[in-house]
Amino acid sequence: MGDKAVTHIEKHRQSTPAATVAAAIDDGKTHLLLAASGSVATIKLPLIIESLGSYINLSIRVILTKSATHFLAGQSPEQPTVASLNALSNVDSIHVDEDEWEEPWTRDSNILHIELRRWAHLLAVVPMSANLLAKVTGGLCDNLLTNVIRAWDVDSSHQEWPTIIVAPSMNSMMWTHPLTAKQITMLREWKWFEVLPTQVKQLACGDIGQGGMCEWTEILLSTFRSRTRYLVNSNKLLESAIMASDSEKTAVKLGTHDFSSVNASISNVDPSGQIKSTNKDSPIGTTSGDNPTTSKHSDDITQLESKLNGVSLQEGTPVAINTTTTRYPLRSRQQASNPWRDSNQTSNKQPLLPRPQPAAEYLKQACKASTKSTVTRALLIIADLNGCLLDRGKKRSGIGHHRPYLKELLEYCLNNHHIMVWSSATPANVRSMSDHVFAGLQKQPIAIWDRSSLQLTNAQSKENVQVYKQLHWVWDDKEISRFHPNASSGGSWDQTNTILIDDSIEKAAAQPHNQLVVPDYKKEMAEQEMETTKVLLKVIEYLKEAAYYEDVSSFIYNLPFQKWMETGSVAGEIPTTE
Repeated sequence: MGDKAVTHIEKHRQSTPAATVAAAIDDGKTHLLLAASGSVATIKLPLIIESLGSYINLSIRVILTKSATHFLAGQSPEQPTVASLNALSNVDSIHVDEDEWEEPWTRDSNILHIELRRWAHLLAVVPMSANLLAKVTGGLCDNLLTNVIRAWDVDSSHQEWPTIIVAPSMNSMMWTHPLTAKQITMLREWKWFEVLPTQVKQLACGDIGQGGMCEWTEILLSTFRSRTRYLVNSNKLLESAIMASDSEKTAVKLGTHDFSSVNASISNVDPSGQIKSTNKDSPIGTTSGDNPTTSKHSDDITQLESKLNGVSLQEGTPVAINTTTTRYPLRSRQQASNPWRDSNQTSNKQPLLPRPQPAAEYLKQACKASTKSTVTRALLIIADLNGCLLDRGKKRSGIGHHRPYLKELLEYCLNNHHIMVWSSATPANVRSMSDHVFAGLQKQPIAIWDRSSLQLTNAQSKENVQVYKQLHWVWDDKEISRFHPNASSGGSWDQTNTILIDDSIEKAAAQPHNQLVVPDYKKEMAEQEMETTKVLLKVIEYLKEAAYYEDVSSFIYNLPFQKWMETGSVAGEIPTTE
């Protein structure tokens, strides 16, 4: 073979998808391998990627199974194209099965599924279909993704905690099949896997039941936040960009998302819909297009980005995103072979509480059309304190800095509804904050609940665990029940007449459509909220509208507060029976 032929072969080897991945293994970034299988929840991938797209320390590569690509052909406004995914910031390549065999393999060539495994610090399979679940637990490796999973480094000495995160998504009957339970149990027994819980919801097929993929925001919360607080880059630490996506501190829109403007901005898309390799780094199969970061659906994660407004993410600068974040010592890349891990976490594990799921009957009622009356009625308003109505600050003082227009909100609620306080802070701090918040007001809250009302064990109460405010505890309380306007005739508080105002979307996991999610408040935002956003004034207007509806859970289901903030209108949004 001539020298020219050898040179040509060598150049080609260096330009293949596998070679490109291999060349990026030691680029000093944190590597997230995102994968999707055949489920409609695949359309949530852009939301996950875009919420992480602003951070130079993070490199993302995506694997799509053949079935997953069927949901990414731009066939509806809420469905993106593969090309639009590839154009998102931090996505360095998208891989499909054909990339593995782009050219016949020759000795000394790179092998794509092996290089992807070597490259990745964490693999997140979101969603994992019933078919993929069966393949993985059965040991099959008949496509690129299953080969990566089967070739994963499962050496127990390296497994401080899971490095493969999966979010199952399937029909309710598939989820309740006895085989599924066995397969999920098998994954959970393998310590390198973490299985995120499914949720009860109305599925794409119309059925209501268990099996829906958890919210994309929970994938960020449960997966990335629980793994580490920092990313490693050239021996310097940055506060994890993923903390900016902490859904406990962020108001997000959980409805459908319109990707039509993203899809329209991508050029050179094969009109036949044929999926091709779209490796940005390789001259083979390169797809070009406008940057879609200003697309319509990016507005849906504005609140996810808001925590970093005005904060400079310069290399080597520890950036405080969450005041409760534990500070860890500086470690070099050599000391931390996997930057999604932290050596302190294994010795300081926090007890986890099981995440409550909405009951099927609850969801069924929330999905119904609600009757709009010509008159308003009194509601039960449950208000959080820190991060919602005030900012206690880093020193966690009992008084805190009041959110702009707090007095106006409290006067409206006290004069038109029944309001109670429910905070996860300690009893002493809750009492101190409440006394300060309600000082000088003629009326007072009907109840003040604190951490002792969250049904925690003594150990859990002392730890910084994720807590849940299950509203049926309030509805079952006899003292609170007597404040219902029709209590004497059997009236009671329930999902039709209760609204929880909180900055943590996770807190209302059991009754998500009774929550008015407000953006997390910090005192540095006071001027902005006073002059422009005026969040609490908009809360008042939202509550005024909700009071007309016979079922506020249906009102919130159809028009979450986040959408109200964007549009300020209800015209044509709420299905009613009037």
